[in-house]
Amino acid sequence: MWGNSEGNIFNPFKKATKSKPETLSQEEIWMSSEMCDVCGHSYPIEYIHRVPCIGGRSGSEYIVRCCPNCNPQTIIPIL
Repeated sequence: MWGNSEGNIFNPFKKATKSKPETLSQEEIWMSSEMCDVCGHSYPIEYIHRVPCIGGRSGSEYIVRCCPNCNPQTIIPIL
């Protein structure tokens, strides 16, 4: 018969249903992205790198969030 080990039965006479693609709300998109501290653009979390650095003027320790397109060394003298 038509079936598999999980007990699901394939019915060839049943109409195929198209599932709706999952859409994300604007709030969910914002929650899954972070802003690059160098350029100010938002990117998905997996593309943002965190770079520890010491500020040029104050000598304070900072964690700079940086996208793949930017160089974190450009913002360090401003800190």
